[in-house]
Amino acid sequence: MPPAPTLDSTLGALEVGAMFSTFLFGLVTIQAFTYFRNFGNDSWKIRFVFSTYLIFSTTELVHTVLVLVFIYGKTITFYGNIEKLAIVPPEVGISIALTALIGPSVQAFYAFRIYRLSGRLWIPVICWVLCGTRWVILMACSIAAFIQPDLVKFKLRFWGLVVSALALSSILDVLITTSTCYYLWNQRSSAFQR
Repeated sequence: MPPAPTLDSTLGALEVGAMFSTFLFGLVTIQAFTYFRNFGNDSWKIRFVFSTYLIFSTTELVHTVLVLVFIYGKTITFYGNIEKLAIVPPEVGISIALTALIGPSVQAFYAFRIYRLSGRLWIPVICWVLCGTRWVILMACSIAAFIQPDLVKFKLRFWGLVVSALALSSILDVLITTSTCYYLWNQRSSAFQR
């Protein structure tokens, strides 16, 4: 009888990531609640941005619930059934589609903030193009998860899409963070004089 596969690097990592993600979602929810309770008299533009944020929070809530349903199904419902670990359930495709809605939108907003800080369009335009590309790739991954529910076949056919989406996300995060830090650093003396 072959030895049972270790699940520490698969399900264990997924559970730890989901717990950490749920914790961060809770922190962001508390932050939004505190904002609305304490700063309700802000301008309509800022309140509009936070109202839009609430829509994304609802989407993030659905995403978090889907991830937890996926983990429950793999670790409780199908406990001990190794064959079921190789099946991609519909929650994964929906979760990827929600990621396509949330991630690039947030990054595009921060690219707009770079435009507001710098007054230049070239970095935000690069970010917006990369955000659009990331959205297309994530939607392709979502559709692929529905088309190919076998995890091994999915990995063979669509692994490049997954890696591309993750790489684009990392590139965008680094570009946005370094640009924001650069422009804030350059404006530090003039910002304090205002």
